[in-house]
Amino acid sequence: MIMQQLILWFNILAFTFLFASMGATYIVYSKLKPKWLVYYLLYLASYAFFTVFNTYDFFSRVYLPAMPPFLYFIAVAVTYLIALALLVIVPRFVFSLFTQNRNSKQSVFIMVMVSISIALMVADFLSPELPIERAGSIFMNAYLGGVTLYGIIRLRKTNDKSNLGVVLLFLRLSCIFYSVVVLQSILLPLFTEPVQEFNITLFTAGLICFLWGSITLAYLIIKNFRQENIGTVTLTDEAVSFFGITPREKEIINLLLCGKSNNEIGEKLFVSTRTVEAHVYNIYRKCSVKNKLELARKLSSTL
Repeated sequence: MIMQQLILWFNILAFTFLFASMGATYIVYSKLKPKWLVYYLLYLASYAFFTVFNTYDFFSRVYLPAMPPFLYFIAVAVTYLIALALLVIVPRFVFSLFTQNRNSKQSVFIMVMVSISIALMVADFLSPELPIERAGSIFMNAYLGGVTLYGIIRLRKTNDKSNLGVVLLFLRLSCIFYSVVVLQSILLPLFTEPVQEFNITLFTAGLICFLWGSITLAYLIIKNFRQENIGTVTLTDEAVSFFGITPREKEIINLLLCGKSNNEIGEKLFVSTRTVEAHVYNIYRKCSVKNKLELARKLSSTL
């Protein structure tokens, strides 16, 4: 009974924090409107609704009479639809982090993965006595985990990470999530009964999604607080003279303190991102800081 209550409450907290993360993400990034924002919100929304559905499914199984056949059919259909949506949304989200436009290879890759998943779903529907559903779950989560890991590796080579902090955190948490789900799908049937496997799987999913949502939300709140603090700092003539800031560096500092990324600064000043990065490096060196937050603190201390 205690395990069932934990499962229920962890799943409730999970979708609550996932929805809250969606709102916080929009608040923090709505002004910047990075190209990955829409896919990121769809990603969060898919898992939030999936967790809502899982919570209801668990509640109906444990606390309500047997589920009518038509509701069971709807439950399976919703699960499949969300799974197919994630197979498209997750790679689109990852690819949008480092490519401006879609290319044919990416589209073909996604179509192939979706086609394989649909084939597994149809096979499971036609032959429910075979362990095809488990194979499909392993395939889907391994695929999403692989795409996520690919995104992490590519982003490590990205020079401008000023607006990707939450993305990197989210991708790392996602990679852990998919790895745990794959391991559970492989190992649990070997050591547990079906009922225990169902409970452990739901408990783990709820716990991980709760941590996923709460950590992301906490990061966004801190990020927003820091941005507000940075935005209140202004570059004075005393600071310009004290640190030996050039006129071009002064322009860049003012834009940095407004929360602009290196790419956005380059577009505004009509220079390349690499040129901006060189100026930012010199600014940080002159002020003996490592990031925008330290720069804001250093400048505020000279007021």
